[in-house]
Amino acid sequence: MLKLYIGRMPALLMLCLSGCSFSPQSLDSLASKQQASQQRAHADANVPLSTYEGSRQRMQQKFGNIGAELRVDAMAGQDFYGVEFFPEGSDRPFFTKSHASLANRDVMAMPLAIPERVTVVWHASANKPNTGKYGQTTYPDRIVGTDTIEVGSRIPQEVLDSLRRERGGLRLKFRLSNDGVYFGWDIERRPGYDPNKRDPVDRTPYYVRPVFSMTGGDFKEARVTSVDGNEVREKGWYIDKKTGKKIEVDF
Repeated sequence: MLKLYIGRMPALLMLCLSGCSFSPQSLDSLASKQQASQQRAHADANVPLSTYEGSRQRMQQKFGNIGAELRVDAMAGQDFYGVEFFPEGSDRPFFTKSHASLANRDVMAMPLAIPERVTVVWHASANKPNTGKYGQTTYPDRIVGTDTIEVGSRIPQEVLDSLRRERGGLRLKFRLSNDGVYFGWDIERRPGYDPNKRDPVDRTPYYVRPVFSMTGGDFKEARVTSVDGNEVREKGWYIDKKTGKKIEVDF
């Protein structure tokens, strides 16, 4: 089942690769043809190694040794189950989650080189999970949504140039929604942070509030940052996939 959305995606499920939008109306058709899609999975999953290798090499040339932080959550009031993230041309998920929501945000180091594209799949439930051939958790319930989005290919060169000029952390952010997956990025820095400067009582490094820059993509989460040493609470926003309008939010 993990191999269903890798390689040449079934026409029913293939969504645009750039600025993807996910139509909830497609779910009825998706459900009715679920069995046929699963049967086609075996053929579709036999992706030539060159598909994965070609994508990996392009991203290696672009990013070099730049790593990233992975952040995954969902729109407020929306819940997603049995979530799986696949890199371009691979049937091995690099991220799985039984329940994704706004309150249940995941923050972790990106477990692989930054992928060119990512296919996100979610299921009707995370009930009766199995163990896949790579040791990862898999979800046998029916698939109710999928979205393939550009990731590494969308990050501007000026973001990478900034990271190479001055140390900082690249954050890759994914937010699931009923309209598809939103993707965004930014750079996090902590000016003045020095791990050698420690609290004399507990010997922990002094906390320095983060400063964010080079924000881009489909959304920005609400966040607390520092401006001239003062705490500033910023609203979030997202670009509505149906209207193209920027909408401010408190999350």
